[in-house]
Amino acid sequence: MNRNDYIATLAEAKNGKAAIYIRRATVSQTRMGNDLRELTTQILITFAHEHGFTDEQLVIFNDTGLPASAPLEKREGLQGLIRAIEHDEVKAVLIGSEYSLYRDAQLADILFFILLCQRHHVVVITPDMLYDFTNPVHAKLFQFRLEGVSFVIYARKVHERKVYARNRSRQQKEEQK
Repeated sequence: MNRNDYIATLAEAKNGKAAIYIRRATVSQTRMGNDLRELTTQILITFAHEHGFTDEQLVIFNDTGLPASAPLEKREGLQGLIRAIEHDEVKAVLIGSEYSLYRDAQLADILFFILLCQRHHVVVITPDMLYDFTNPVHAKLFQFRLEGVSFVIYARKVHERKVYARNRSRQQKEEQK
């Protein structure tokens, strides 16, 4: 996407409301946990302002305390975001990273979100990228980033199982001596 396309896409999105989606997997119920939640929210609001959105245009959806791998039925914030997109209530979704939405996601979930945004002309904005899913390259990049994280998580789990099995085997051998 060249600079002119970026500016035009962003200008079109600024004609509507913008959703800010916040998800922090584990936030303790301490003062520091509350401060982190506030800071995350404030950073995304500042990010929205820097992209030309006003407070009146912002709608915040929050799934704090839930992992991105939690099923949709447990994620009220994401459900609300999806409903807002379906009802054409927002034209942009601002997130800290792609992984705020999904982690270890099924391909069907990723494609559902991409197609939903595509059908309703909603752009997704991260600090690194403005995704316009009507552009197939943007859709593939978004999908690739989320699938890449899923692969890393899977590889890490396999590695952890192997290490556990190896350590367990060593421990059993030592106990037999």
